Amino acid sequence: WTAMYDVTMNHMTDTGTKGLDLYALTDDNGWRYVGSGRPVGKNNQASLQCIDEECEYMLYLPLYDGVETLQIGVAEGCHIGLPQSELIDSERPVIKYGTSILQGGCANRPGMAHTNILSRLLNREVINLGFSGNALLDYEIAELMASHPSPGVFVLDNVPNCTASLIDEKGEKFFRLLRDTHPDVPVIFV
Repeated sequence: WTAMYDVTMNHMTDTGTKGLDLYALTDDNGWRYVGSGRPVGKNNQASLQCIDEECEYMLYLPLYDGVETLQIGVAEGCHIGLPQSELIDSERPVIKYGTSILQGGCANRPGMAHTNILSRLLNREVINLGFSGNALLDYEIAELMASHPSPGVFVLDNVPNCTASLIDEKGEKFFRLLRDTHPDVPVIFV
């Protein structure tokens, strides 16, 4: 894979910032960690060994850097196909809005961002709207969240970057944009 920007941060591992994580679905233990693609710079290569010939896998991409290109190779006689079943329920996702903490800040690898852990535990899609240095109750984000046709729950975790006056000024309208569109969907404030 080629990292888009080759981001390096002094408070995060390179694997968390621009690495990859591979998980496999096992019959006995659910999603199991297989390995990480540890970056060495902008251009990277890793060999992650599969744990079974026929298995469902989930690949997590970098938390803070984009991916310019990604190539997956398989051994001769093997193939990559669509999932055999709906592994992750995407009907009523958890939609989370927040700061760099939510984005995955300081997670040592992509699969360890708490939203990714939650998704594996619940086998449910978690939409991560974490924004480093932001989450300042931008109404456009509330409108985007509200535009989802069938959210399961909204989680608002924006307080670390907001001031009390900003919450006083914008908090209720942000909430109302969600509540008025989805009156029966729970809203959790962190």
